[in-house]
Amino acid sequence: MLNEHDTDWLLEELGATMELSGQQIRPAALTLLADDLGHIDKPLLRMALARIRAEHRGSILTGTVLQYVDHAMGRLLPSEAYALALSSANDHATIVWTNEIAESWAIAAPLLGAGDKFGARQAFIEAYARVTGEARALRRLPQVQVSLGHDAEGRTRALQEAIAAGRLPGGLDALPDDVRQQLQLPAPRSALALPAPESVASPTQRATLEKLALLREEIAGRTGRRTRAQVLARADRMVLNRAKRRTAQAVQTYTQLARALKDMGTKGFKYEGDLAKALASAEADGVVSPQEIHQLMAQARGAGMLRSGDGTKAGNLRANVANKWEQGKVLWGQPFALAEQFNRRSTFIAAYRTAREQGMADPAGFARNAVIETQFQYSKANKPRWARGAVGGTLFTFKTYSVSYLELMQRLWTQGGPEGKRAVGWALAMLLLMSGAGGVPFMEDAEDLIDGAGQLMGYNISSKQWRKQLMADVVGKELADFMEQGISGLPGAPVDVSGRLGMGNLIPGTGLFLNKPNRERDLMEIVGPAGDLVSRGFTGARKLLGGDVAGAALEISPTAVRNLAKGADMAVTGMYRDTKGYKVIDTTLAEAAAKAIGFQPKPVAEVQEANSFMQRSKSFYVQTSSDIKAQWADALFRKDEAAVQRVRERLADWNRDNPEQPIVVKMPDVWKRVREMNKDRTQRIAETAPKALREQMRNNSELRSATT
Repeated sequence: MLNEHDTDWLLEELGATMELSGQQIRPAALTLLADDLGHIDKPLLRMALARIRAEHRGSILTGTVLQYVDHAMGRLLPSEAYALALSSANDHATIVWTNEIAESWAIAAPLLGAGDKFGARQAFIEAYARVTGEARALRRLPQVQVSLGHDAEGRTRALQEAIAAGRLPGGLDALPDDVRQQLQLPAPRSALALPAPESVASPTQRATLEKLALLREEIAGRTGRRTRAQVLARADRMVLNRAKRRTAQAVQTYTQLARALKDMGTKGFKYEGDLAKALASAEADGVVSPQEIHQLMAQARGAGMLRSGDGTKAGNLRANVANKWEQGKVLWGQPFALAEQFNRRSTFIAAYRTAREQGMADPAGFARNAVIETQFQYSKANKPRWARGAVGGTLFTFKTYSVSYLELMQRLWTQGGPEGKRAVGWALAMLLLMSGAGGVPFMEDAEDLIDGAGQLMGYNISSKQWRKQLMADVVGKELADFMEQGISGLPGAPVDVSGRLGMGNLIPGTGLFLNKPNRERDLMEIVGPAGDLVSRGFTGARKLLGGDVAGAALEISPTAVRNLAKGADMAVTGMYRDTKGYKVIDTTLAEAAAKAIGFQPKPVAEVQEANSFMQRSKSFYVQTSSDIKAQWADALFRKDEAAVQRVRERLADWNRDNPEQPIVVKMPDVWKRVREMNKDRTQRIAETAPKALREQMRNNSELRSATT
């Protein structure tokens, strides 16, 4: 029986063990578990809980702890107990077992004596399960018993084996007096460790036992006076203290980060000597220096160095132009480099000070690791093998951050324990806040796969539109917009940042699973920014050859320049226009200014998304309708009645699955296709050409016919 101090220890140990296993701690459940285990000695509980922390996976229940307590106290498993009991059939063997095994064997032995080995085993296992179950329910511990065999030489060996196997916890000193007399052992140091029930205690032993009984009753009385409310209050205090410790750690982290930001913003601020030295070493190693922008501009490979001319006018001009280009790239990337350096330095300073306050042996190493784990590393070493070459590096452009972020969440979830899982939850919550459900990792990729599968089955659907409509029906449009787009969905939000801050589109090219007329955007996703640059290069070249110099220059300019030009156009025209110059929506000066600095105005984003959905739905409908008519005409042309029936069934399936988008097939159109199929290719081209070209094409056709 545990005393009050030991009960407090048990509550602390159970709470810590359950927390390490990732199990939610409830004060009432913790109290019930402690009450169920209060009859077990503290050393046994300590051994059992230590093994649970080292070996067990899953929820921790009373049965879980009792199972490990059984191992600690020497209670064997049913199969092990039966194997030990079998050896008792040999009168020469010395057996060290428990009263539970002996009681179960008394039931099974007659069956074994009658020759029924299978029945004896089943009877023993069932009896042993019943006896041990009753003992656990009544909180009785197994009592070790020693049955001496006729083989005098084998007695000592059997006892030593039992001690080594843990079946005789007290060793030879715990043996009853009658056993010791038969073995001719010296008097035990503690004759009360394992009293034999059948032995007669001396007057001194009886007095000692009475004192022990009184002491046990006093401890039990003290423990029993604690009310359930007191136990619950103690458990509540444990949970509260643990929450306070977590909060204190979070506050300490935020305090150090705020302090680092303040120190960095103070001109001429001098850091502590050890921190200044560690920071200088980190700068020399590039840990706190901007890495991504240098990788993008290829400066790490030396490709961004300035060049010298060869002495000729043409050579000097080429070198001067190249140098101006490199200087422009550095100037353009400087704001991004400063932002990255700011993040890396502040993380290093805060982590170093935190490690120093916690007494870590290597604060600089901890700070370096914190920067790499949270701000990531953008060198080749942190890329897959296939992404380290020229082609792979081009395809992997702008993917390092996304991959590193997912790897960070995976490490936190699998290696960080409960705190790591909580951190992953916060990371996902931040993604939901900034970009909504559409920004959850792989969300857009999953939408493409679902919609593609739906199209294969004949459904003209959009899982994103279905999700948005479902949320609007359940929680209302305003809250649904926020759940879908995050802060960009709030009423009055001027710009849409969900696309920039979300991670929904991580797998390039998933749009290829969709049936649509133009796949250029999906192919550009696969080849990456380099492919987009090449495509715009050809477009710019065509414009240049056509005399549109300004359009050609704008086509090959960086995205920021094109956004600035787009914002200026919106300010002048008062509208947002597509690439062909058609009006999309009226805009204001504020929306034009937002576009000029790189943010998509929210009204424009909403219209573009709605138009994209309608265009995709329309193109799939038109393509399906055209395919059905073409198959129908082909079946009639080949006079295949079975094929005609299959086309009719396909049409019926479409109209059944898409009742709001029925396809109507007019037979005159089908027969017109059949007549067109009877004409040769040249005749079809000539008859479908514009009127201005028809006569010329007929003459060319007649001329070719005459020559052949």
